Amino acid sequence: MLELPSEVVQKLILSVGTHRGDRPFSPVEVAENVEKAISSGSSIRELAAVMDVDPAMITRFRRLLKLPQNVLYQIDWGQGVSLVSFTVATEVARLESEKEQLELVRHILAHRLSKDEVRQIVQIHLRSKKVIGEAVKDILGMRPQIEKRYVVIGTITSSKVREALQAMTQQQRDNLLKKIIAFRYPELANSGGKLGIDTFTLVGNGEFGNTVQKMAGGLEESVSAWLEREIS
Repeated sequence: MLELPSEVVQKLILSVGTHRGDRPFSPVEVAENVEKAISSGSSIRELAAVMDVDPAMITRFRRLLKLPQNVLYQIDWGQGVSLVSFTVATEVARLESEKEQLELVRHILAHRLSKDEVRQIVQIHLRSKKVIGEAVKDILGMRPQIEKRYVVIGTITSSKVREALQAMTQQQRDNLLKKIIAFRYPELANSGGKLGIDTFTLVGNGEFGNTVQKMAGGLEESVSAWLEREIS
């Protein structure tokens, strides 16, 4: 018997082992609830049986929680402009240093690195002790053409806003950021965005990069102000 509320168990089942586009939990929210169940006495085998997955999958979910807080909100089920897929994130979590994890995530977003590319980068780093930047350069050098992406990572300083975001699901936070960007910065509407509890990320192409540069660093403050306004 899992030590979790029945509605949480149902959401876990609907979120894992499916290709649904509207999964109730993000991978990190699955990982957090899995950890709660194990801390309360549930076994990995019990969880795997209820969720109808291999026990190794439960271990992969738990591995996500080794990543820094300001990376977790960017993890989703599939890869996207501003997303890090579940399978890619589990590869990043193999790195021991938070600094290295953060650096690799920025490269993933900037260069849209695939799962296989990320796995190779991690292997190069672990085996040859190359720094992450050099390992990334090695893998990008194998591509026929390099596509450059621009990444903006902003900090949310208001404790009031962070408290409100903490109470939201990942989907609710992302929808809030999308609403603000569409209303305040329609010229950035084609960018991808993810909103965490104390950080947000926007990713786009060259046009996006040029637009952000013209803002002279005002984007972070503006997004934070509009978040506080929306939450108030």
